[in-house]
Amino acid sequence: MYAFLKTVLPYIFCFIAAYLAGTVNFAWLTARKRGFDIRTRGSGNPGTTNAGRTMGLGAGAVVFIGDVVKSSAMVFSAGFLFPHSPAIQMVTTVGCVMGHMYPFYLDFKGGKGIAVLLGSALALDWKMFLILLAGIVAITFLTDYLFIGNLTAIVGYWIWCLLSGRSTVELVLLGCMVALSLWKHRGNISRLISGREVGIRASLAKNRQTRVSKKLSESDPKP
Repeated sequence: MYAFLKTVLPYIFCFIAAYLAGTVNFAWLTARKRGFDIRTRGSGNPGTTNAGRTMGLGAGAVVFIGDVVKSSAMVFSAGFLFPHSPAIQMVTTVGCVMGHMYPFYLDFKGGKGIAVLLGSALALDWKMFLILLAGIVAITFLTDYLFIGNLTAIVGYWIWCLLSGRSTVELVLLGCMVALSLWKHRGNISRLISGREVGIRASLAKNRQTRVSKKLSESDPKP
């Protein structure tokens, strides 16, 4: 029994701790600090992209960094604390992603997991993280759709794990999280196919125009 608990408890502990850390939704917290619920604005998704669209690029960057850091910190810590537990970091990744996507205090409706998965990659190999990040920027610039860059990056993350010799268990766990993130993006994919998906440039231009119009209306003297 002792040996069993010694083997299993690290996984249970890391999964639960990672889930709770993953539920810290920086998009929701940032919007709440500004006086609104991000789930009622833009796409309604409490994630980096919608934060950028509804609150500006600065807020989007803060949300992205927060989500990356919470994941990388948990995954790195799991590997440091339990170095002899196989796949412990990937189990922790699963916990973070599930917490981010399904936070209990937001009716289990959270983000889409991209930044969290990238945070996991950062904990495993910072060079790969930078490559994935550069890939997101390049593909988004070429296609004008951020979600395409994001999805390409997490698939690339799985391929990197495959080529770097990660175990079958790790590949399956990560593959499930990648597939889940793809499923969470089904609305974007459907809109892209039907020609209704709004590109990043058009979205930023629209938000800029909205902010300018708001400032003009506020500066006009009232009768």
